[in-house]
Amino acid sequence: MVMRKVQTGQPLKIGASTFNTFIDVAEAYQRNQFNVVNSPAAASGNSRNLILVQNKTGAALDRFAVVVIDAPVITPEDNLDHFKNTIAFEVVNPAGTYGERVAVLQEPLDDDAIGIACISGVTPCQVNKPADQDYTGVITTNGSNVFSAFYGGPNAVLWIDSGTGDQWAIVCLNNASDGVPLLAVTQEAAQSDAYISVKLVGANGSMIGSAFDAKCLFQDDATAADECLPDVQSGKTVPIYKGQDGVWYLGLTFIKFTECA
Repeated sequence: MVMRKVQTGQPLKIGASTFNTFIDVAEAYQRNQFNVVNSPAAASGNSRNLILVQNKTGAALDRFAVVVIDAPVITPEDNLDHFKNTIAFEVVNPAGTYGERVAVLQEPLDDDAIGIACISGVTPCQVNKPADQDYTGVITTNGSNVFSAFYGGPNAVLWIDSGTGDQWAIVCLNNASDGVPLLAVTQEAAQSDAYISVKLVGANGSMIGSAFDAKCLFQDDATAADECLPDVQSGKTVPIYKGQDGVWYLGLTFIKFTECA
């Protein structure tokens, strides 16, 4: 959909698609001023963390589906007054990238329909809960509208039903108080490449899950971890994070020995 601003004195020519978008957002805003009280997020005193969203996933979604925030429905270039007065975002399916801006629908939405979503605070949702996994939070999974249990992060699990697989849970989205970094234990010494095998550390301090490769961050022309400081050995506890590109990184910067001479 292409939108164009109209200049002062210029004849007003609004395409059907553009005009219908304005009407859809306005009607959704008016409707949800009354319906917002039916949202569990609003009932918990969280109504300021509810926004209007437009379903751009290409399919109908159930209530409490997990989605990812994309672009505003109406940008300042489209119509500045509408942009200032009504906040509404397009939402898409998760890509499974750590740190995605998530929301949870508070009502079912047909494809292209506009409704309410929770972007921060407490809301019910479903979480895929593996057996024998130590977790405190949730993350997105590529193409899934259900969270997956995880070892930490800004979306905290407050309660989850018993059992495994997709279970109902109460989650606190974008919990700013969660400042605890993820930790991992190296499973090998620094190698002659850009990766070191690690295992994550759970909330009880023990290693959990299978080993996987985390990428090292090099300065300048360095390319191999075993030629750099810090000199990482097996069994070392290191900070770790998952980048927007979906790659796990060690929270360390490696510097070539030659640059330290």
